[in-house]
Amino acid sequence: MERIGIVGRGLAGLRVASELRAGGYENQIITWDSDPYPPYDRPALSKKMFGEYNHPLSADGLGDFTELGADSVPHPATRAWSEEGKWFVLSQNGVSEPLDVLVIATGSAPRAVIPGARVLYDVDDAEALRAAIKPGARIHIVGAGWIGTEIASAAAHQGAEVEMWEVTPSVLSRTFAGAVDDLWLSWMREAGVKVNLDSPYSGDRTGRDLLIQATGVQADVAFLDGGARSPHGSLVANLSGEVLEAESPTSAVVPGLYATGDCCDILLPNGQWRWGGHWTQALADAQRTVSAILELPRASQLDAPEVFSTQFGHEIGLVGEVPAGTSPTVEQTGESTIYRWMDHSGNLVALLGIDAPREVSRARKALRHKL
Repeated sequence: MERIGIVGRGLAGLRVASELRAGGYENQIITWDSDPYPPYDRPALSKKMFGEYNHPLSADGLGDFTELGADSVPHPATRAWSEEGKWFVLSQNGVSEPLDVLVIATGSAPRAVIPGARVLYDVDDAEALRAAIKPGARIHIVGAGWIGTEIASAAAHQGAEVEMWEVTPSVLSRTFAGAVDDLWLSWMREAGVKVNLDSPYSGDRTGRDLLIQATGVQADVAFLDGGARSPHGSLVANLSGEVLEAESPTSAVVPGLYATGDCCDILLPNGQWRWGGHWTQALADAQRTVSAILELPRASQLDAPEVFSTQFGHEIGLVGEVPAGTSPTVEQTGESTIYRWMDHSGNLVALLGIDAPREVSRARKALRHKL
């Protein structure tokens, strides 16, 4: 392979480049992305909005594109397609030279459809929100998911007046379906955050200084010709990161096309899904993808999906996928609160730990699957 392309220079793309070099690949790596900053940790933009929010990934030893010798195209891909066994990428710089392998690592882009609303996606967004969120500022947030609740926590801590709207009946409804409402709503009341559940945004322009939309994200893959799409609109990949064919997404793969990180959902051999959107997936899946590209031995274990958050003075960790229609057991130990979801055989399938790092660590090990 003379030339490998990586579209996306975030955590997933950086880890692919790092693993390629670690695996012995010495030829050309080309990357595409319009973000002018060296790769940084996106979760910190909301979790540490008024702290060390701009944290370069190189500071954690996760790689540096310049040191890895990758060639950078400072523009996003506008189209990517296959022709005669090679891949090509179109950007403002023109069409790339033929690529032997193309890796899609573009992550997800926030949904932004409310006129006048700001989103939180990159460093510039974080800078704008930091400047606008001041003591006494009236902040309206649409969406009570992870990003929305983290922004609400940060804004309330700064002394802003925060009001939220959520169209579903629950906080973090896509993850917990109401199981944690009592806890989260108590935190919000204590912080002075007003929450309107089961309510679309009123659109009141006079009662606000800042409107933020935090209603979820969608995979940034519209530029790509080919490949199966999941029910979420993400690319469908197997455990080796190979993108599956749209016509036969349970068997055939698209030659030379891989995806890793938030832009893809993984279809497991048993027909179940491992949904994307997790930081740990962006971090860890590059190793399996590069092992497939370079025909190296694949990792023998698969980590469970994991979410971590800091809000309302609490450290929060979720390991595993919360099963639909199942109620958790709740344990209070000192300052820690632990929610456990079990399957019909009594096996742990997901754990939410509030200020419970040891329990989260144990769950991480317990839910690690052998491949």
